[in-house]
Amino acid sequence: MSYLNIEQLGKLARIIREQAGLSQAEAAQIIGSCQSNISAAEQGKSSRYANVAIKLVQVIGHKSVEGPFFYVQDSLDE
Repeated sequence: MSYLNIEQLGKLARIIREQAGLSQAEAAQIIGSCQSNISAAEQGKSSRYANVAIKLVQVIGHKSVEGPFFYVQDSLDE
């Protein structure tokens, strides 16, 4: 269990997507977003896309995420 900043959350989202074998476009389709939003979320440079990163972690990674400091259960500790 970890508290993540926005950059770490984006990195986790990318790792989860890649481990699932999904392209950004495929992941976007699954969570109802677009590829450019996935890219921005994975870069973690703006909290504007935090909801996209959270959705990736929750839907594709099947992990619980709680705010406001992005507490992710079983995140990078594995």
